[in-house]
Amino acid sequence: MASFGNVINEENRPFEYMILDNFLTDRDFLKVESFYNELSFKEVHTDLFRFLQSNELFFEEKIKFFKQELDKIFRDKNSSGDAYYSMFASYYREGDFLLCHDDMVDERMYAFTFYLEDFDSGQLLLFENNCQTIHKRIDVRKNRLVIFKVESKSFHEVDICLKDGRKALSGWFNVPNKKNLALKREKSYSVAENIEFFDLEVDIDDQDFIFMEFEDILVKEVRRHVQGPFIDRRCVKIEYEKLYAPRFDGYELIHCECLKFRESDYILANDLINLENSDNIMDVFIFKCSENVPDFIFYSNNNSELEFTVDALDGHLFIGKRKGKNISIHRSKKTVLMKHFMYCLRN
Repeated sequence: MASFGNVINEENRPFEYMILDNFLTDRDFLKVESFYNELSFKEVHTDLFRFLQSNELFFEEKIKFFKQELDKIFRDKNSSGDAYYSMFASYYREGDFLLCHDDMVDERMYAFTFYLEDFDSGQLLLFENNCQTIHKRIDVRKNRLVIFKVESKSFHEVDICLKDGRKALSGWFNVPNKKNLALKREKSYSVAENIEFFDLEVDIDDQDFIFMEFEDILVKEVRRHVQGPFIDRRCVKIEYEKLYAPRFDGYELIHCECLKFRESDYILANDLINLENSDNIMDVFIFKCSENVPDFIFYSNNNSELEFTVDALDGHLFIGKRKGKNISIHRSKKTVLMKHFMYCLRN
């Protein structure tokens, strides 16, 4: 293994991480590069990520030497003799991303990423413990290895790619029977005190979804601030002097918020707006946007499989009964102002 040209291991880090340049010798790097270029890839796409990925590479004999080099890094990190690796190759295209998350999956002890080319976007972002402030932006550099310890606050993200071509090998150093318990975040629902109800002349009894033109009432804005933690959402919350909400027989309003989605803002499926049991939840969305945005809201089943999408249409209102589905907003393509009202069916 080549001597590391640059090793960063900061004392005041939010979680343990290292950046190692010149990880492989030139000869070994060419072998990894040749192996990578022979791989087949398929697209993976959820609310959290979108990129091209290979199959599991742990058992590939052609890169056994690469795992042996990793062993030199990790052998002092764990005394267990039954640790193992899981690993895959990735290729990011223009617009591909991996949003903020903590990697807290059972048995993972360390995560690693090895870059095969210099690339001027798709940086690895490490966040402070508040999961909103960037601690460090790590550039994608050829023959650079980045590792970090998987912890309850190991918040990180792959920034959006501005062109095709981000190439990497990524994976985890795993320890059998290690339990990773992610921090539980309390889901807090609220209804503004300054809300005023109005009757909406629609029949919701026999309809699961209703799309209709709607002229929203203009009110004075009081304040706005960026919402997080980014492991759940990234958008701007807007507070108004007064909020007008539709009223429905048999339903109780349990949560409401007014949000601005800038380009690339999102809401993930683990956000507070998704409950463990959403069979009796009904949502109302009111959209305002200079350009209509197709496929703005995603409805998925419990297996994270897409069921359908909802367009953000300027001057329109959408009513949807959840019926056990989760909702998310993938990286927004345009700026959208959205009022969201959550109702629960009364017993």
